[in-house]
Amino acid sequence: DLEEFHDFVIDVGLETRLQVMKGAEAAVYNFENMKEQFTRADKSGKGLAGPAANYELVLYEFLNVITRVSFWRLNPEFGELTMEHQDTLLPVPQCLDQALRECILPKA
Repeated sequence: DLEEFHDFVIDVGLETRLQVMKGAEAAVYNFENMKEQFTRADKSGKGLAGPAANYELVLYEFLNVITRVSFWRLNPEFGELTMEHQDTLLPVPQCLDQALRECILPKA
């Protein structure tokens, strides 16, 4: 559920402050931002005729959240007109690899 996901985020250190360019205010990606990804994964694929979102994730939904959070924590300005904190976007596989190696697996 959402409380367990919150504990997971804190325990493995997924919250991020990204400051790449000097003089720019740090981009913050914290649990409040991650809740949206949790909610999207909980709703995904169930459709109108399927079961309602229950705030509990099965394995494939959890992996979906981890993939989304991994991307957004390293690309917090994705979709914005200007990027103040980075020059390029990191691709999803590289973001997922970095999140797994640096945050999740060492504390598993």
